[in-house]
Amino acid sequence: MATEVGTNPAIFNMISNFSALNVTSDEEWDIFVKNSVGVDYFPPNNRLKVYGTNNLWVGDASIIPLTVGAIIQQSVYAAAEKAPDMIIVDLNLS
Repeated sequence: MATEVGTNPAIFNMISNFSALNVTSDEEWDIFVKNSVGVDYFPPNNRLKVYGTNNLWVGDASIIPLTVGAIIQQSVYAAAEKAPDMIIVDLNLS
């Protein structure tokens, strides 16, 4: 499956900028992704839109800025329920 995704023209055009990319098998794609992908924190504004981006909103646990000593499940559900409403308003879809 990784080979199918990687050879998709839209994806291939994005990753073809890597000069030493010579990936032909699923195993090589696994290694490439594990060594190339990372996680960063991109804080959202009060409308859940990620600062410095266009049309990227978040509505999950990552909007909680601090580690809390409590169960956050209901807060995450609330954010996930509210996010689509906010996005619809921001995009003038309603």
